[in-house]
Amino acid sequence: MPSVSKFWLPSPQEFQKHIQIVPKPGEPTVPFPLVIEPSNSAVTVADVLESVRTELSPRHGDTLESNPIRTLLDQNGGAVYLKSLPLRSVDDFSQFLDALSGTGKASWYPYDPVAMNVLRKVRAKNVLTVNEYSSILQCTCVPLLIIARGPPSHVIMWHSEFSISPSHPAYVVFFCLKPAESGGKTGISSSLAVCNRLRAACPRFLQACVDKGFSYPAPHHVAESDSIFFGNGLYKKTAFGPADGQDISSFSEQEKRHIVEGRIRELARLGGWKDSNMQDMELPAWQQRGFDWVWRSDGVDVYQRVPGLRVHPTRKTNTLFTALGSRYINAKNRKTFDPPHTWINEDGKENVYLPPMYAGVPEDELIPEKDLDTVHGLQQEFAVEIDWEIGDVLIIDNFAVQHSRLPWTGDRRIMASFWDQDGLNAEAVTTMNIDP
Repeated sequence: MPSVSKFWLPSPQEFQKHIQIVPKPGEPTVPFPLVIEPSNSAVTVADVLESVRTELSPRHGDTLESNPIRTLLDQNGGAVYLKSLPLRSVDDFSQFLDALSGTGKASWYPYDPVAMNVLRKVRAKNVLTVNEYSSILQCTCVPLLIIARGPPSHVIMWHSEFSISPSHPAYVVFFCLKPAESGGKTGISSSLAVCNRLRAACPRFLQACVDKGFSYPAPHHVAESDSIFFGNGLYKKTAFGPADGQDISSFSEQEKRHIVEGRIRELARLGGWKDSNMQDMELPAWQQRGFDWVWRSDGVDVYQRVPGLRVHPTRKTNTLFTALGSRYINAKNRKTFDPPHTWINEDGKENVYLPPMYAGVPEDELIPEKDLDTVHGLQQEFAVEIDWEIGDVLIIDNFAVQHSRLPWTGDRRIMASFWDQDGLNAEAVTTMNIDP
């Protein structure tokens, strides 16, 4: 493989795979992820920042499709892993992100989240914690046991970031501040390659991604808490509080709920489900787009129904865009695919855990377990497990790559950053006919 530049050289790793995203004769096989490192082991943070600005980031005159980092991502399956960097602090990583975001019309800008129920703490400019210290939460209104992403003992399975919502980042950037003592690898898998194989392996699932989409219930608690997975706090700007961040602690309960419900409607207008799915029903537009909510004493359960297949914005090919992985693996481990979807926990108590659901009219419907088995098998086929070292940075195209996380021991500290780019929108696939 040719060098990226005089500064950045390919760094082959045992965990790398070489994959063919499009399974056709003559289509290229690419390294996944692309792994590069500085050619000189004695480089400083300043050296790295200068090279990122001049050789990797978008610059004045670049287009969305033609800029260095975009080209590297598109040519290598959507993931670039930078090793042996001298970054040793969140401030170093923040400066790296500033350099990477670039200048001009193709520059990146920070993603502005909405409907986020995971508590992420700010550690530096554009640097957030991943949710790694939560516990198990029994949700009393949404009929399923929610397993937190946080505890080290739990695996987080395949997902596209924020794919449960019509608001999602184009890029996810991870940074290793401190690796785990053992385990804690980050998995990546090609959404593009999986989608291409599903045409032959499970066409009915791919068709349902378009015709039905998926249903994602999400509980949001009023109080912020770092002891539970859904601990972001309902009235924060990043959740469903005022978009300008206004403090509404003195507002009446009715006023607070009015703000939350208004932001849910705004979210529905961003995308959501196809209106045609419910156009014959006498419902408001936001419900026709698959959104709803149910208030409870300590918060609100928000229901989002969204498409599962999107058009990749630069490659112009279909890509799988879902968050089914953890729900699938938890339901499988607990054997709750069949009604009444109950299992007995370690305390001997019976709990309900719903497996992944298609969005349906008038009710959501279960996705056949064997179809999810096929999807998971393909994701594993194209999976790579990255074993972190301090200073490493992983850049992910959120529309091309899903990610996961394996259990670990020790004090693992991985930081995250989320970014957008003008024009980089993955529109939902609205029509598709796949012969079984």
